[in-house]
Amino acid sequence: MKKKPIKRSTRRYDSERETRVLLEQLGSDIKIVAEGHGSINRRLDTIEMAVLDNSRQIKHNFDNLDIKINRIENKLDTVTVNHENRIQKLESFHR
Repeated sequence: MKKKPIKRSTRRYDSERETRVLLEQLGSDIKIVAEGHGSINRRLDTIEMAVLDNSRQIKHNFDNLDIKINRIENKLDTVTVNHENRIQKLESFHR
């Protein structure tokens, strides 16, 4: 009676095949992560542009407010000086 040969190569073949399958899955997973990374980068770029645009708009609004406040301060100073002069004239008449 002949002995059956041991199929060691099959086990090695399965191991190599399993390794290839795992590497393919790993490659696929890496591709998915890379695509997600690219998508996140694009979204961050969009958000960054929106934030920069909002910052410019806010700075512009503050600059306009600063100009308006300076105008109001100048007008108030002028009115205050005019009132002080009028009060002094009135006081000088009553003495």
